[in-house]
Amino acid sequence: MAINHIPMLYCRCAPFFTGLKRMRSSAALPASRRSSMGDRKNHQWLTQLGMASTVGITLVVATGIGYFFGSWLDARLGTDPYLMLLFTLLGVAAGFYEMLKLVIRLSR
Repeated sequence: MAINHIPMLYCRCAPFFTGLKRMRSSAALPASRRSSMGDRKNHQWLTQLGMASTVGITLVVATGIGYFFGSWLDARLGTDPYLMLLFTLLGVAAGFYEMLKLVIRLSR
């Protein structure tokens, strides 16, 4: 019954979303607010800073996932510290691999 209402809801919302697209387009902005190519180059360092700030998060999250997954497997299989150590090291390796890919991407 709810599936029959989806097309009607879409039809009613379509003009709203079309209006949002028009508002976001640069043609709808006044000339003083449009970004020029020079502004994009000035803000490129912000993009690179945002990408570089993910390095620490990636390393911590990958290591944490490896640690908790290895601990969970150790508890299930009874191999006390071995799988936790293995998956923690794999998490660290995955974090460094992602960091290396990011550094290569930023150096271009």
